[in-house]
Amino acid sequence: MPRVAEGRAAAEPTSAVQRERRDGILRAAAELGTENSLDAVQMTEVATRAGVALGTLYRYFPSKAHLFAGVMVAEVESLSGSIARFADPAKAPHERVADVLWRATRSLLNKPKLTTSMLRSASAGGAEVAAELGRIDEQFNALLLEMLGIDVPTVEEAAILRLVQLMWLGLLQATLGARMSMREAESDLRTGCRVMLGSVAR
Repeated sequence: MPRVAEGRAAAEPTSAVQRERRDGILRAAAELGTENSLDAVQMTEVATRAGVALGTLYRYFPSKAHLFAGVMVAEVESLSGSIARFADPAKAPHERVADVLWRATRSLLNKPKLTTSMLRSASAGGAEVAAELGRIDEQFNALLLEMLGIDVPTVEEAAILRLVQLMWLGLLQATLGARMSMREAESDLRTGCRVMLGSVAR
């Protein structure tokens, strides 16, 4: 059976009711993604759990990759709002960055199936999920800039932040895949932040 919304652009909610409906779809996908692998999650199941028609689901999320990239946006937004509160102002900026990234890592590793699905969707979705990936980058950069005390980064600082994000994602994937231990991941994360960010804060 062809996808209901194959080839269509994703719709954006324009009212409070539509935003709640879209958020409900994301919550349902996150719940199912926590319980099952990406391949095992069916769009019909997501629609049923969210209490919406399948056509409504595809209206907002034309594919499973688009859906789980959207879940990743919501997860990053939630993490950014919660973990930043635990930053210790007495620590060096690069240590604050390492602290919040490690909190995010531990939170995501507590949901390995969902995190794997989000990362797979983000990496395999291509241009289809470009808007979602852009939102993730914005959230990530805003969090790091806040920890570093920087309002507007220079071109070089922005490049360093991108490298930090890539390092963190690589460590997260390696830990998910059991290629390194939690202790090794934390040690490498803190070393990377110190090396790359030690001289960045103003």
